[in-house]
Amino acid sequence: MVKAKSNGAEFTLNLSKNEAEQLGFSSGKEFDVVKAKEGVWILLEKEAAKTTDELKRADEPIDETEQRIIGYLKKKQLRDRVEGTFEKLLNENELKKFSEMLKQGKVEKFKLNEKYKKAVYQLPEKSKATVKKFDNTEKPFDEFTLEKDGFLVVKNELRAKKLSDELSEQIREGEVRGTKSFDGMFYIIDSALFDSASQSVLAYLKTMKQAQLQELSNSLSLTKTLVKIACTLLAEEGQILEKRRETYRIIE
Repeated sequence: MVKAKSNGAEFTLNLSKNEAEQLGFSSGKEFDVVKAKEGVWILLEKEAAKTTDELKRADEPIDETEQRIIGYLKKKQLRDRVEGTFEKLLNENELKKFSEMLKQGKVEKFKLNEKYKKAVYQLPEKSKATVKKFDNTEKPFDEFTLEKDGFLVVKNELRAKKLSDELSEQIREGEVRGTKSFDGMFYIIDSALFDSASQSVLAYLKTMKQAQLQELSNSLSLTKTLVKIACTLLAEEGQILEKRRETYRIIE
């Protein structure tokens, strides 16, 4: 006979060996019977059982406004996430929700350089404190990897397309970015690394107005390749201008 123990809204069942075999369950196991909602009960092995609170949370509706704002923060360009600019992209309901998310710590402001007057909004997992540490060593283009260096440089268009297909989900989620430069090179970079490098480049150009690639690399202690990728994407966004080959000027 099945033995049951009550624990508030949950019940634990002990089945005999024969009962377990007849039902197709593992013998010698205890099972929790949890009420998910009215008229729906779930039978789980004891080790895999979830609490009533966990099941209730799983049944909660998704906050679509919050999810939309998270999507904006993942996919919008850096200039669109600047404090005072990002708010203009939101409607009244989104603005109210965004204010709540800031207070709850679901969104944060960060400045990678104190010379920058305004902060940039981002999700906590993309903060400076949690940006993955990548290698910062110059090397031949074909030796860079997304895992070790945080970016890839590809000369072959077919390989670039294949990589884009492989990374499509990460690109769609805003975790990595890709572009093609005027010299025909394809660049793929970790979004958090791009944010970090581009903030440094913009802060330097804001002070110096104009600088060459080598000067930026030396002054910021970043590899020329990383700076080149950051500058290529910033120029694509319309934040800087490549006046001459590898000479950049900020657009104000």
